[in-house]
Amino acid sequence: MYQRDYIMRLIEQFGQALQRILGVKEAKQFDAALHEISQAGKTLLGLDMTLLRALDDRQIVDFLTTSDGLDSGRCLVTAELFLQEGEITALLGEAEESIRNYSKSLSLFLSALDENKQLHNETYFSKVEDLRKRLSAFPLPGHVTFKLYRYSEQLGYYAKAEDLLFALLAIGYPGITEEGRAFFVRLLALSDAALQQGNLPRTEVLEGQADFEKRLLAAKA
Repeated sequence: MYQRDYIMRLIEQFGQALQRILGVKEAKQFDAALHEISQAGKTLLGLDMTLLRALDDRQIVDFLTTSDGLDSGRCLVTAELFLQEGEITALLGEAEESIRNYSKSLSLFLSALDENKQLHNETYFSKVEDLRKRLSAFPLPGHVTFKLYRYSEQLGYYAKAEDLLFALLAIGYPGITEEGRAFFVRLLALSDAALQQGNLPRTEVLEGQADFEKRLLAAKA
């Protein structure tokens, strides 16, 4: 209960900061919007955005993790701030910086949702899908693709998860052999109705499993 109340207070406080960010962004006062983002980082997270900008997404997750696990509330707010920064840098014509911000945001949203199932709602699912589309023309780091794969399976998007699994296999992602085999075992334990709802009927699961093993053999040849 305490954890839920803490996250709800943090989200409410971020909502107030977001209104200020959106206000100056819509007025095309982009330097002011970036300043508001930095202020929100200090006020809500107790962190310097200059530091967070210098870290990659994995370092940020490590930074937000204690012996009790990932602080999903702070991770969520950090993801929101990088989403806003991504939109601002895109408007400024800084395409590469915008993509980096979007990629950080996506990775952090996925980490927060993986850590805390209480955050599973359409608001955050929509943000993940929107970021995925924005980044669809750009190769994602393997660890972010893996997070998307886990997220897709958890939400029952089995066809999407299978596609991401094969993408991970293609780049030789560490541990993907064992993970892939376990994935198909998990799917085959599900009901036909669940698989159908996930757009991956049992016949296609079996075909995918056979294809996965075939590709493993080909990679060893």
